[in-house]
Amino acid sequence: MLKTINIDNEVKFYDTNLENHHHLYNTTMSTLTDIAHDKVVFAELPELPKTLEIESTEVLIIVFAELPELPKTLEIESTEVLIKARNK
Repeated sequence: MLKTINIDNEVKFYDTNLENHHHLYNTTMSTLTDIAHDKVVFAELPELPKTLEIESTEVLIIVFAELPELPKTLEIESTEVLIKARNK
């Protein structure tokens, strides 16, 4: 089983890692790197209706870096947060 990671209409990755985790996409190198789920911490999440509970969260961080090895500091172009919820 594969999970599709849609970067935009023209760029897709197919992820074999089905565990909860996040991603870092380097626009210059066109690489997608896994980020461990515990390495991203949310200070606050949006309030959900009382009938729902969060099933999972996924963050996609998009960066511009011209090096194959990422520097310690990066300029983040954008981020996307996907929150999956289910009925309680």
